[in-house]
Amino acid sequence: MQQIPVYSFTGFLDSGKTKFIQETLEDPRFNDGERTLKELNIKAGDRIIILAGSGVRPGNIARLEASTGCKEFHSSSHGPDGRTSREVVAAMVNYNQ
Repeated sequence: MQQIPVYSFTGFLDSGKTKFIQETLEDPRFNDGERTLKELNIKAGDRIIILAGSGVRPGNIARLEASTGCKEFHSSSHGPDGRTSREVVAAMVNYNQ
């Protein structure tokens, strides 16, 4: 597993916190965000929630859920103008329907 900036993941697991936000999908420090997220989920087990963010969009959220095991996601859900879009938010919320 790659080194995670700021936290030692094992130390985080022992900290008592319950949610770890990992923004690896567009982070140049990680060469394969999906693989990293999957490894984090395996290591975390049922102890904490891995919340994936950065680059999560309506067009990739279903694949990310399947490939990483993540069940929670963060997205700015911005439209072409860079502002949060109701349409994108609706697509994100209803991606599996």
